[in-house]
Amino acid sequence: LTGHCVKSRAKHNYLYYNRVTDEEGEPSYTIDLPNGGQSVLIGNLIQQGPDSPNGGIISYGAEGLENPVSEFVMVNNKVVNQKGSGTFVYLKSGTALFKAWNNLFLGPGTWTNGTATTIDTAYNWRLTDINAAGLEDYPNFNYRLTQNSWAVDKGADPGTYADTIDLTPTLEYLHPTNHEPRTQINTIDMGCYEYCQIDPIISPQNNTACQNTSATYSTQVINGALYNWTVTNGSILSGQGTATVTILWGNSGPGAVDVTITAY
Repeated sequence: LTGHCVKSRAKHNYLYYNRVTDEEGEPSYTIDLPNGGQSVLIGNLIQQGPDSPNGGIISYGAEGLENPVSEFVMVNNKVVNQKGSGTFVYLKSGTALFKAWNNLFLGPGTWTNGTATTIDTAYNWRLTDINAAGLEDYPNFNYRLTQNSWAVDKGADPGTYADTIDLTPTLEYLHPTNHEPRTQINTIDMGCYEYCQIDPIISPQNNTACQNTSATYSTQVINGALYNWTVTNGSILSGQGTATVTILWGNSGPGAVDVTITAY
């Protein structure tokens, strides 16, 4: 029995911050919107596995553009093809609008098949070699960016759609069934995950604390970030995992405090 990971004939389709992946399964299309419609995909991780019997990954309007609106918008998605061939996006001829910004299309195959009356595509990265994309561990389905990925800081403000829908992603998919804030430090990254390299600033700096007394230290507050504090010649009384800690200093020798901030 073969089906699709996601299929909808609705007039309005909004798919935000999902993980839609074949992995070791054998579905047909990964996303099938057979009758078009006003369809917006933002911040999704979309993957076609090696055993899919259908090389098509995303299909729009294949059974006819029967809905009143035929506009297809893709922003900051990561589409990965781990099959030897295929088509990333199929568009039925007569589609009114195809807008694609800040997407990553990784793996072999054809980027698009079909056309639209209005095409607005910018800041997308098409790369046939998944190994060269700078992902953390894609064989084990970890598609987050590393600091060496070319996609870091290479996106742009996608603007709005239909005058009211803000296309800038604000969340990221969090495995297995959740989401977390998308932390943007510089220019937005391509794809569904943001890589952030943060140099912490701890205050107060170089202060003098008496032995066997407590002191409080803080660093930048960043939504969605993970904080890991380390202390020499002291112990953390409270705040580990947050931007502010209270430390009880020891009774001999100099002490030191440091923090690592991880944000995606």
